[in-house]
Parts: sequence; structure tokens; C-alpha cells
Amino acid sequence: MMISLFVAVLVLLQPVIEITDIQDRPNDAGDGLYLFLDMPDDTEDFLSCTIYRKEVSQPDSCWRPVSVELIPIVEEFIVDGYDPDYIVEPGREYMYRPVTVTLSGDTLTGEAFISQIVPKGEYFKTDEVSVLIAIYSSHILLF
Repeated sequence: MMISLFVAVLVLLQPVIEITDIQDRPNDAGDGLYLFLDMPDDTEDFLSCTIYRKEVSQPDSCWRPVSVELIPIVEEFIVDGYDPDYIVEPGREYMYRPVTVTLSGDTLTGEAFISQIVPKGEYFKTDEVSVLIAIYSSHILLF
């Protein structure tokens, strides 16, 4: 009894992965968000992190896994919206919850993070403006 209580306390004291910021993915149709994570200093015992999402207005029974990342996570952020089975819809308010699985099989649930950002589409891709200028310039030179 005392050992299981001690193990339970250790699991509760272990630092968890948290979502610190969410930003709209630029140059898209409003179908993606960047999720920035705060990783604990010691992730040696971590196996994976599953990101759950639901709309803010939905009940708690609607949490759905949208991304599973193996530890260590090498990118600065995780992109939600790549998986066609779990699309991000423009104009919807989402909340996210990270759940970490340890090597021993324990699950560590982070705090729910309500996104202050609503995904929205852009009218044109700003990273392709140079192509637009080149096409326009060549069109002027031809005529």
C-alpha cells in the first residue's frame, strides 16, 4: 500500500509537457495551427506525447487525439492540420491538451490550453510574392 502511494506521488511530481502558445499557420487556407510546447529539462523517461483537441464549445467527452509525437520532439512546434482525418476548420475556437506516455507506461496529462487564435485563411501566399513579381515583370517585357 505504501509503495503504490509513493509511486503515485512520484508520477504526480514528474514534470509534464505543456502547450505554451498557439499561432495561426501562415499562407494557408485556415486549416492549420502551430502548437508550441514547453518541454521539461529531463525527458529521458518520456516515450511519446499525444496532443488532444476539441472545440471550446464541445463537452469534455469530445477530446480527440490529433497528433502523436515521439520524444524527443525535434521541431520548435507541432503543426495541427496535417492529418486529413482531423482537419482544422477556419473560424473555430479550439482547446488542446498534451498527454505524455512514459517508458514505464504512465500517462502524464498537461493542462488544457485554450487557443486565443482562431485559424483563418489568407487571400494569397506571401511567400510566393517574388514569383508573382517575376511573372508580372516578364509579362510586361513581352508586350
